[in-house]
Amino acid sequence: MENVIQVQYTQKSMEDVIQEEESEPFPEEDRMDLDQKNEDYSKMYKEVFDQVGDEMEFQTLLYVVPLRSRQKVDVNAAMRRMYLQVRQEGHPITRVHSDRARELKSSALRQWLYEKDVWITTGESQTPQQNGRAEAMVKSVKKYAKVLLGASSLPRECWPLAMSYAAQRQRKRALGQPTTKDPTFGVGVAVKTKVFGTGGSYDLDPRWGEGRFVGYSSDVKNGLVVRYDDGTFVTSCHVREGLVDAEALADGSPVEVELPVPERRLRTKARLALITNPYEDIEAYAKELDVEEMYEPGDVLNLWEKLKSIPRPTRRGMKSMVVKDNGGSFYAGCYTHGGVCGIMKLTRQLPNVTAYLVKAAKEMTGSGDFGSVAVVENVSMAPHRDSHNQEGTLNTVTALTDFNNGQVWVEKKETDYGHDD
Repeated sequence: MENVIQVQYTQKSMEDVIQEEESEPFPEEDRMDLDQKNEDYSKMYKEVFDQVGDEMEFQTLLYVVPLRSRQKVDVNAAMRRMYLQVRQEGHPITRVHSDRARELKSSALRQWLYEKDVWITTGESQTPQQNGRAEAMVKSVKKYAKVLLGASSLPRECWPLAMSYAAQRQRKRALGQPTTKDPTFGVGVAVKTKVFGTGGSYDLDPRWGEGRFVGYSSDVKNGLVVRYDDGTFVTSCHVREGLVDAEALADGSPVEVELPVPERRLRTKARLALITNPYEDIEAYAKELDVEEMYEPGDVLNLWEKLKSIPRPTRRGMKSMVVKDNGGSFYAGCYTHGGVCGIMKLTRQLPNVTAYLVKAAKEMTGSGDFGSVAVVENVSMAPHRDSHNQEGTLNTVTALTDFNNGQVWVEKKETDYGHDD
């Protein structure tokens, strides 16, 4: 029995065949996200178009590499050097166009350029118009180099340096790089000289020499090339323009100086004066108390604690200054010793402290007329008479703090004497 496969065809209309399947509706959130992205892209492209414009601006950059000869070896080395210089400055190279010079059509040079993914094109023989931009730039840089050599009075042997300098300046101007700080070609400069392998034999010689600036260095970063008058060259980063030789301007004749007569003569060894004033801090503190009008006994005691830490005479009339931890005394104002009168030394050395103590004494004692002021702590004095005081005046003693076993000798008046005395 044979197997029979039955196939049944269903006839459809042409409209049903070409009709596309209905896609699912696009989610509203995804549609809004795409619309936002399209709007952002549109704004970005519009900003780029506004900055660039319809036509992009181009700049022509000039590079100069001096050649020893037109042989293939020298030309190939110069081409490699120029290629590396352009790439080092961040510019891509995709095409090299030149005339049909024999040294530029060597197989070694072409093979090297092909390995660097550089396309090579040339112009027609004896048709410089097909390379007009390069011909115009060569003419311009030659004219610029001629002006530089004429203005600097350098020999014509320096024309390769002038050409290289002109090309470097053209690139800086085209790229908007600053050139105001660079020296002018051929200007006199001072360069720091260095001597090697002499074992310090020239350490006392001048370290700066004079030369002429002739261009930029290609192997030293920020280096400048300087030509000496003897025709030698040096590359250095220590170049200064506009230095003045002070010795050449000064008069070399001897000058007689009239020295002043010394005010005093040192007959013995003496210590040097202090470089810093030890009284600055306490003077500032006393001035602050005076400005704030702090005349209470506690304020005077605070000042006295600082006064005890500075050198001062152990008693009136002594020249030596010492620091005593267990009390002491401070005197300021007038003094009388024998038949000599004057102002105490600390009065001149501590004017702010003296002024503050005078005002504090007036506030606490109520007395406005006195010749000197003193702060005394734990000082033992024998009975004595102030015979140099003005007749009719009194000494005023005020306690700044509580104390024990302290006594003050006071003179009695004639009316106070009795038979028992």
